[in-house]
Amino acid sequence: MNEVKSVSGWGRWLLPALLAWGCNSGSPIRDSGASGEGDATPFGRGKIPMDATADRGASSDADARETGVSADAMDDTPADVPITCMPACMDGQICLDTGQCQTVCQQDQTNCPMTGCTDLFIDSKNCGLCGKACPQGQFCSDSKCATMCGQGETKCGQSCVKLDSNYNNCGLCGQTCHDAEACVANMCRCQTPNQVCNNVCTHVINNRSNCGRCGNQCQGDYVCNGSNCGCPGGRQSCPNKANTCVVNLNDCCASGQVWCGHCQDIVSDRNNCGSCGAQCPGVDVCTNRTCGCPTSQPKSCGNGVCLLAGQCCPNEKMCNGACIPSNQCCGGCPTGQVCNASGACVCAPSCGTKKCGGDGCGGSCGTCKSNEMCTDAGQCVCVAACGGKACGPDGCGGTCGTCPAEKPTCTGAGQCMCPPACNGKACGPDSCGGSCGTCNSNEMCTAAGQCMCVPACSGKACGSDGCGGSCGTCPTEKPTCNDAGQCVCAPQCGNAMCGDDDGCGGQCKGSCPGNQACGDNFTCGCGTRDLCGNTCCGNGQKCTNGVCRDPCPAALTCGDVCCKVGEICQMDGTCGPILSPINSGKPK
Repeated sequence: MNEVKSVSGWGRWLLPALLAWGCNSGSPIRDSGASGEGDATPFGRGKIPMDATADRGASSDADARETGVSADAMDDTPADVPITCMPACMDGQICLDTGQCQTVCQQDQTNCPMTGCTDLFIDSKNCGLCGKACPQGQFCSDSKCATMCGQGETKCGQSCVKLDSNYNNCGLCGQTCHDAEACVANMCRCQTPNQVCNNVCTHVINNRSNCGRCGNQCQGDYVCNGSNCGCPGGRQSCPNKANTCVVNLNDCCASGQVWCGHCQDIVSDRNNCGSCGAQCPGVDVCTNRTCGCPTSQPKSCGNGVCLLAGQCCPNEKMCNGACIPSNQCCGGCPTGQVCNASGACVCAPSCGTKKCGGDGCGGSCGTCKSNEMCTDAGQCVCVAACGGKACGPDGCGGTCGTCPAEKPTCTGAGQCMCPPACNGKACGPDSCGGSCGTCNSNEMCTAAGQCMCVPACSGKACGSDGCGGSCGTCPTEKPTCNDAGQCVCAPQCGNAMCGDDDGCGGQCKGSCPGNQACGDNFTCGCGTRDLCGNTCCGNGQKCTNGVCRDPCPAALTCGDVCCKVGEICQMDGTCGPILSPINSGKPK
C-alpha cells in the first residue's frame, strides 16, 4: 500500500512552498530557475524520484536548497508525526494537518487547471498567471513576457533558468539531476537527510521501503511515519499481533471477543458478560452476553437468586399451585373485606362521603374541628359560640346579635357599648354617662369641654393669679409684694443695725439689746467696756465666764477665778481658806 507524507517534520520547512505549488494562483513564488516549459512534469521540474512512487512523501534536499534551507538545518528537523489522512492520499498529493489531501507541485510551481504543475515565472504558456501565454517570439522571464533573460539567468528553450540550482538544467541546459538529487552550485548532489541506497539518492523520510535508513522496510500494515515504522493516523497497533493496525483494539480479537488487556470472551463468560469485568451475580450464568438463571434453576428472583421450578421467591407465596406476590390475598376477599399489605383479608372501611363518625370496622372516618360536631350523616357542622355574648361573630360565619342604637358598638368581648363622644374634649360628659376627663383644682371645664384656669386673686392686691397672670401692681410707696399678695414698704437698712430710719417710718433693727448703745455707724456695742452676753459690763469690770466681775487682785487670782478675801489659790487650782503655819495647813 502506498503512503502519503505528512506536512510536519521536515515537511514543516517545505509547507509554505508546497502550499504555493498546490495553489491555483496567479502570483508565483520565485527562488530558483526551472527547465523549459516543455520539460515540466506533473510532479514538477524533471522526473519524479524513484522512491517517491513507493512512498508519496519526502521532498528532496534539492527542494531544501532551492528554498534556501541549509543541510545543517534539515539535520535538526524532527521526525514527522503519524499520517492523519484516511484513506491515504493519491500520487502527487500531500496530507495537510486538517486531514485533507491536496495536490502539490514542485517548488516554484503552480497547479494550473489545463496544464498541471508548471512554473509561472518561466512558462511562456502560463507567464505570471495560469493560461497567460506570451506573444510569439517572446519568452517568460520572472513571470513577465520578455525578449531577453534577466541578470543571472540563462535561456534554455523558451525559458529563463538559473543553472546553479535548476534540477532539469543543472550547470548546463538539458543536464538533468536524477532521483532525489538536488542541483547545488551547478552540480547534482545527494543532500541530507537523503541517503545513497544501492547507488541511488533516495528519500528515507516517509519511505516505507527505506524508513529512516536504507533497507529498513516497514512490514504488514505499518507505514513509515517520518523515520519510524508504525500505524497510520487514526489506527493503533494490535498488542497481540505483530505489524497489525486497527481502528479499535477489539478488532484484534476473534468474533465474540473484545480487548480487555487481552482478548476476552464476553458471550458466555460470567465474569465478563457483555463487557469487560461485568460479573454475573449469585448463581447467574452468561448466555449470549446476558446474565440469567441456569436451566437447572429456571426460577429467577433477581440479583442472582435462582430457584427450582415450582418454588416461590422470598417475596412471593404459593396460591393454588402458582406463585403470587406476598401482599396479595389468595382467591380474593369476601364482600366488605380487602387484602392488606400482609396478604390478609380485613374489614374494608365504609366511609363514602362521610367526614366523621364510625367507618363500620371499629375505626373512624375522621375527626371534626374543636368548634364542630359530627351529625348522624357523618358530616362536620359548626357549633355557634355565643355564650355570654350579645354581638360579634359566632365562629361559624354568623353573628351573636345586633347592638341597639344607644349602644351601637360591639366590643371584642361581644358586648354592646356606647362609644364615648370625646373627640377633641378634655373634660365634661362623654354622652354615655361618663366623663371625658377631670380638670385641675384651679381650672374649670368650659361648655366646649376644655379646661380653663380660674385666677385666684381673692384678698390679694398683687402677685401671681395662678394662671400665668398677675393680681395687681404695687404703688411706688409700697413697691414690694409679699407672699400674702399684699403691697408693703421694704425697709432700706443696708448694713445698719440700729438707730437709722428704715424708709418705712421705723428704725433699722429697732433698739440695741440689753444696755448696749447705738454707735455712730448704726451698730450696737459697749464702747470701751466689756460685752458680756448682751450686757455691757461696768467701768473697770471684766467679763469672766459670762459674768461681769470687778478686777481681781493678783493675790486672789486663781486661774480664771478670783478668790474671796480670806481665801488663797490652793495647789489643786481651787480657792481655799488660808491656813496658819501652826495648824500645818489644817483649817482652824
